[in-house]
Amino acid sequence: MIEPTELRVGNYILYNDQPVLVKGVTVNSVKLEGVMYETENPNFPFDYKPIYAADNSLRAIPLCDTILQGVRSRIPQNDGYAYTYYGSRATFLIYPDNEGYFIGVDFRGNLIRVTPNQITTLHQLQNIFFAQYGEEMEIHENRLKQAVASAIENKEI
Repeated sequence: MIEPTELRVGNYILYNDQPVLVKGVTVNSVKLEGVMYETENPNFPFDYKPIYAADNSLRAIPLCDTILQGVRSRIPQNDGYAYTYYGSRATFLIYPDNEGYFIGVDFRGNLIRVTPNQITTLHQLQNIFFAQYGEEMEIHENRLKQAVASAIENKEI
């Protein structure tokens, strides 16, 4: 089950193991790009079909190396690796953690955590980015689809 209160328009989630863009959120359902139904209104013949959050076909996209490599660039670091956070600007980076990932800054060799809690899903990362910069994190849908397919094949998600 996915919690609609964690989502916003512009997030990516899994629907039947395929990444789909969220187009609407209600208290107990989500509306997804491409999931439509016919209405009886000739002015608006189609609308997004609400899918209840309790539906087992909906789930968050868990972060793993395969997913992050599909949506961000991997950067070698002294202690391993990190991922770009905002395009080519490398002020903030996404670092792996024992239980997930976090956003941090490398300050003269000292790693400073910016996010106090682990980030475990793609929509959490998108929401933090949006809150920080006021714009959507750039994600190429085809690369995300390939990364999700690889992660499912490798049993990472």
